[in-house]
Amino acid sequence: MSMQNVKYKETFTIKTYEADFLQRAKPITILAYMQEVATNHASRLGFGYEDSYQNGFIWILRNSKYEFDRIPKLDEQLEVYTWPVGLDGLKALRRFEFKINGELVGHGYTHWLMLDLLKNKPIISEYFIRKMEALYMDQNDIFQLRKVPACSQGKRRKEIMIDHTFLDWNMHVNNIMYADLISSALTFEEVEQYDITSLQIEYLKECRQKDVLELYVESRKNHLIIEGRKDSEAMFRALLELKVR
Repeated sequence: MSMQNVKYKETFTIKTYEADFLQRAKPITILAYMQEVATNHASRLGFGYEDSYQNGFIWILRNSKYEFDRIPKLDEQLEVYTWPVGLDGLKALRRFEFKINGELVGHGYTHWLMLDLLKNKPIISEYFIRKMEALYMDQNDIFQLRKVPACSQGKRRKEIMIDHTFLDWNMHVNNIMYADLISSALTFEEVEQYDITSLQIEYLKECRQKDVLELYVESRKNHLIIEGRKDSEAMFRALLELKVR
């Protein structure tokens, strides 16, 4: 199978409810597109949610990142390409490309873990290995994501309680909903004055219903670090790259 066959594509038109007051695609919109195409592609390749569950493991997102040369806007059609690129230790790697009218405007990256249903610990599933052996992987596509720095000098901006609207079918906070938590920690002036050209989220601990999170924000040059803490323990960290509009 050629690399072209391994790539999978879906096209999304950015709706009014997926854009902010400046008509830019919201961070949660981009993460939702990434999650949708990755889920659909994994199912087509035979290691989606149902196949994985039947073979004793589930997928856990450990790290995600996207970066754009320009932010997609309301009514634009965003072509989202994705493909798996292999393993790095226990992490399964997946890449993304974003195009508008055929022009490359951004990239995306995710690290996934396979969690054993019985032992509740990360594994490398033999079932997944067999499925991947049928695909051609380009070693040049292997990538590393740096850890998001701790928010050591951050200031507490807000407190939020997790309710049922954040939850997925596993009863923990859906991966994409962290983007709303992150966005809620920004001031109106920050959102108005800057484009978020890059967003990386490191998922550290599961967040569940009735968890109370304190959101801390630290500014470093053209970056913001946002950290969600429960009882002083970091549950997630995010690194935002900002560009003056």
